[in-house]
Amino acid sequence: MRFWVYWMAVKNELSMLEVAGIGKYSPFQILGAHMSDLVNVQLAVDDARRAVTITMVQNGRPLAHAIVEAAEMKELIHAFAQAGYELADRVPLTVDHGTKLAALVDPGWHFPGDVHPEGKVLALRHPGFGWLSFLFPYAEARAIAQMLLANNPAN
Repeated sequence: MRFWVYWMAVKNELSMLEVAGIGKYSPFQILGAHMSDLVNVQLAVDDARRAVTITMVQNGRPLAHAIVEAAEMKELIHAFAQAGYELADRVPLTVDHGTKLAALVDPGWHFPGDVHPEGKVLALRHPGFGWLSFLFPYAEARAIAQMLLANNPAN
C-alpha cells in the first residue's frame, strides 16, 4: 500500500513524505509528539465520495493529513485490523450478558461452495469493512444453524 502523507507545520516547514505500509513510522516518533498529548484523528469524505482525508490534530493544530482513495482505504482498514489482532489487549472472546451490539440489518452473505475439511466457510458483507469470511467448525456451524432457526416466527 502506498499513499502520500502531507506533513504540515512541522518545525515551520512544509514537506511531503511517502509512506509505504503501516507501522514503519509512527507519527508520534516522526513528529516528536508526547504520548501524553492528546492527538485526535479526524476523517472527512470528499464531495465526490471517492477519497477520505485523514487529519491528525494535536492541541488544535493540524499535524498531518493523508488523502486515501477507496482501494487504499480497504488496505488501511485491513492493516489496522491485523495490528489490532496482534495487540495484547484483544477483543474479548465472549460477549458479556446484556451487552448491546450494533447490528446490520440483512447483510449480504455468501457460501463460497468450496469443501473445507475443517468446517463451513461463510462470508458476510459489511458496508464499511467489505466481505469478511469465517470458517466455522462443523459443530459450530450446526449450532449456529439451530440458533438461527429456533423460535423463528416464519416457521
